[in-house]
Amino acid sequence: YTTWRARSACLEVEAEAKIAEAIVTLLEEVAERPRRALTCDDYPLGRYPPAVHAAEPLAYWRLNEFDGPTAADVSGYGHVGTYEPGIAFYLEGPAFGDDADVHRINRAPHFAGGRMKAHVRDLGETYTAVMWFKNYLPVDARPVTGYLFSRGPEGAQRAPGDHLAIGGTAVGQGRLVFYNGDEARTTLVGDTDIPTQSWNHVALVRDGRAVTVYLNGETKAEFSDSAEVISPPSALGQIFVGGRNDGFAPFEGRIDEVALFDRALSAEQIARLYRAAIISRRAAR
Repeated sequence: YTTWRARSACLEVEAEAKIAEAIVTLLEEVAERPRRALTCDDYPLGRYPPAVHAAEPLAYWRLNEFDGPTAADVSGYGHVGTYEPGIAFYLEGPAFGDDADVHRINRAPHFAGGRMKAHVRDLGETYTAVMWFKNYLPVDARPVTGYLFSRGPEGAQRAPGDHLAIGGTAVGQGRLVFYNGDEARTTLVGDTDIPTQSWNHVALVRDGRAVTVYLNGETKAEFSDSAEVISPPSALGQIFVGGRNDGFAPFEGRIDEVALFDRALSAEQIARLYRAAIISRRAAR
């Protein structure tokens, strides 16, 4: 059932993308002019993206593209990402527009089998990954509900690296789970049950062997423990969003505003990012 559901979702995503492209092409013909290229200025900002920029990320993918395969890095460091097939674009993302953006919608992709991948230069063993996510798959559908973020060599057997997921029937059902591959097999599990189809803010902090995860602006960590760094140095820059480095248990849902920092952010710094989004939401009401 789960395999059938995943394949069906992928087919729906690909069909939606083809229909959207066909409609836009017809509009170009009727208007007798090409579509206008969208830029970052076309999207609502609110207070959250400026807060991320102020924190000086090494890479920042807003994931608001109208189509693929390119995921723009707005950090200024040029870490352009690539979308794989199996992703629907330009859907409604987390709402954090302010008064000026009340009639505009933040956009996000829906992952249904595909990943966004990138190579981030100069990313060492200490880093922070921050993102928003909205899971659509029932948490009792498979052993791991889906991987949100992964770092390690692409396609490597035994999946060496750092991997953040929503747990399933095997471990941590419906909660955040960290795993560093089949060799070390370190598994860390959060305390909070995450409702399906709800937007959540998560931060993964890796400071050498220390691994800490924060959820929705709480300064108390979901978990904080040690885990061996498994990835070879040559693979530390390989980043995957919406799936694991070996392709296992792809995420089914939306992910947005992915930022990477080349340092360990503090709990308060992460909470400030989250509060920037909440303040924007209140201002828009």
